[in-house]
Amino acid sequence: MNNDENLKILKSNNKGLLITLITLIIGIALIVWGTSFENKEDDLVAKSYSELISSKKDEPKEYVNITIAYLPYLFAEETDDYGGKKYYIVFDNNDYPYIVRLTDTTYNILKLRYDNKQDISYEISGYLFKQQKEMKDLAIEAHKEIFEDSMISEANYELYFGKCYLDETLSPSTGIEALSIGIGIGLLILSFFIFIFYIVFKIKHKRSLKKYSREELESELLKPN
Repeated sequence: MNNDENLKILKSNNKGLLITLITLIIGIALIVWGTSFENKEDDLVAKSYSELISSKKDEPKEYVNITIAYLPYLFAEETDDYGGKKYYIVFDNNDYPYIVRLTDTTYNILKLRYDNKQDISYEISGYLFKQQKEMKDLAIEAHKEIFEDSMISEANYELYFGKCYLDETLSPSTGIEALSIGIGIGLLILSFFIFIFYIVFKIKHKRSLKKYSREELESELLKPN
């Protein structure tokens, strides 16, 4: 290390502050970008799910709504670290069936209305996701449990249930927006700690310099050893 580099120790270093600002700006930008998806979804107008199925235009990522008229029938459940996913067969006022994924909150509202013998009529909205074969097989089996004379088979399945299921818990952008917001929050926390370390360093640096005169420090730093 040459003498010029040694003398840099006496200069005020603001790299920590610069890194804090950059991290803070990137974090805020990611959070704003992630939440912008939610704002766009607030302006969406839901399409009629029954009309899409009847016209064979029910495709993934469509935003739709239906009005549930009867208590949902649970026919499939997936367990994971986040509490699991529950899939139901529901019927509207015209007795058309649908496959939906509901939250426990929504189901409990419908169950309470059913237990109190109230009109269950309840509108839900959400995005469509493609059904997998396993889900279709379970739905056909469940429909036969509900109706002994069920005519639904693999051949005519889509005429009744369509190609997709309605998920009131997710949107196609949920993964991207959640990741963006998560990284943004992480960067905000990181910028906070970097700023704290920067302040602590500055305080220690100033205290150290106060112990000696600048001339003494420069003299020591200019020595070869």
